[in-house]
Amino acid sequence: MDYKEAAAKYQGKLWLGEIKGHAGDPDYIDESKLVKVNSGEFSKLIEPAAKSFLRMVQATNNQPSMALGNKTYRPIGLELEICNDPKNKGKRTPTSRNPNGDWCDGVNKAKPGNSIHGWGRAVDFQIILSAVGLNQIPSEGTAARKLYDWLCQNALDYGWVNYLAEAWHWEYVGEPPGKYVN
Repeated sequence: MDYKEAAAKYQGKLWLGEIKGHAGDPDYIDESKLVKVNSGEFSKLIEPAAKSFLRMVQATNNQPSMALGNKTYRPIGLELEICNDPKNKGKRTPTSRNPNGDWCDGVNKAKPGNSIHGWGRAVDFQIILSAVGLNQIPSEGTAARKLYDWLCQNALDYGWVNYLAEAWHWEYVGEPPGKYVN
């Protein structure tokens, strides 16, 4: 199965079993069980996703574009703060999918409590985000394209799939059974 088939098959599905609570519940993830993956304030993932992500970083010879400046975990409090901030009402971004909707309408951005980031299972690669608009892939010959191409060729081996509407957004769905032991 190639990355597009995998992304289409597993889009938005969480199949790891240790999820507690439900979307919209302020306590839906135990933050103490998240593992830091770089120096950012919210650069944390659930343990299996963190281990997998760090193996991907090593596989790219620790490319800064892979390891740094990425957005991972987003706590429910931050989601609520962003969506309730008056300056974000009616906000449009280069990635807006619903030109008539609000920024946190569930189309342009997940409603608070419904983001895979809140489950500690998603990474937004900032170098790709900075280089593209909605449904676009980075231009040939750029560092963003080099990383994007590497992810498309290799991320599924580590249990990551791309959210096809956002080239920068990758979700951890679990590694193939028996792939790694530790």
